[in-house]
Amino acid sequence: MNKLYTMPKQVYDAKSLTKLWLCDNYLESLPDGIGNLVNLEELYLDNNNLTSLPNGVGDLKSIRKMSLGKNRIESLPDSISKLTTLQILSAPQNCVQSLPRDICGCKSLYQINLSHNNVEQLPYHVGACPALIDLELDGNPLRGVESVMSSKQRLRFYRENYNRAVMAKIALERDSPNLMKLFPLILERAFED
Repeated sequence: MNKLYTMPKQVYDAKSLTKLWLCDNYLESLPDGIGNLVNLEELYLDNNNLTSLPNGVGDLKSIRKMSLGKNRIESLPDSISKLTTLQILSAPQNCVQSLPRDICGCKSLYQINLSHNNVEQLPYHVGACPALIDLELDGNPLRGVESVMSSKQRLRFYRENYNRAVMAKIALERDSPNLMKLFPLILERAFED
């Protein structure tokens, strides 16, 4: 099996490509030209050495799933918020500290996995993601949690005893008769040393 250090240039010309699997390589960066793959629906970049993503990912207009686990990504570009077809954003085991402020622009995004990153604060704007039902944040050094409730969401937080992380699951309560009611936060404290 070949181990790639750069993305092959032939990939940029594959305009009809719908799935790109570049896992288990030595990629340290991606070129901005990745945005030329306008028909790409699934992008798998797990197990590389990526520290960031180019702004060009915001041009992947057909993308539905982006898998970025086990890299060294510190932040996600703001351009990711332009991906209205993105449904699953999976980036566990990286160094991500927060989500882009306008992540709610991803109108189809229903699952975010940022487990085992460096997220310290759950940002308020996550609650504005209209389709979000699953937010995985276990293994992060969360210190505090801002309210991310919207009138259609119920947010539950779980503190795990073995690592003091918080796992947050957002369960939508669609068509609730009392949409303006604030739902309780369910918090379980971790064992203190």
